[in-house]
Amino acid sequence: MIKVHITDDHKMVVEGFREVVDNSGIAIVCGISYRLSDCRKHLAREHPDVLLLDIEMPDGSGIEFFSEMKKKY
Repeated sequence: MIKVHITDDHKMVVEGFREVVDNSGIAIVCGISYRLSDCRKHLAREHPDVLLLDIEMPDGSGIEFFSEMKKKY
């Protein structure tokens, strides 16, 4: 199974993506974050195959965060 972590500040968006991923038969949601700071903590513990990331988050830019995580992992 492909492990997916979803990061978005809108609960309805997260729940929609969660349903699609979990019902895909090839992937499962292994974590959810509503802030980049929480996502950073989750990624330190879990190592998903895919990070589904919003680019406009209340605590920073998803694009900058992605660049940081790409270098780190």
